[in-house]
Amino acid sequence: MEENNNNIQVKEAQWKAARKGIIFFSVLHFLFLIIGGNDKMAIVTVGVNYGVTAWYIWRQIKKGKIIKDFELKGFLVALIVFLIRFTIGLLIYH
Repeated sequence: MEENNNNIQVKEAQWKAARKGIIFFSVLHFLFLIIGGNDKMAIVTVGVNYGVTAWYIWRQIKKGKIIKDFELKGFLVALIVFLIRFTIGLLIYH
């Protein structure tokens, strides 16, 4: 039972670290949208980006994937999700 509790605590600590990276990217993403003049959809797009990234990272943590730096991983996954959405937007609107 104690080993199971330790495992849960480790996963929570990993998620907390990854969430810091995701939130850091979300703030940068939000500022990018506001400065770029896309203030009407800023909250929605940042929320979608956060949600997809959080889902993916949490799934990796639950699978027990070994990741050295969860903050960096959260930031990079959020960046990749952003770039995918950005590319799709360019293809659709141009």
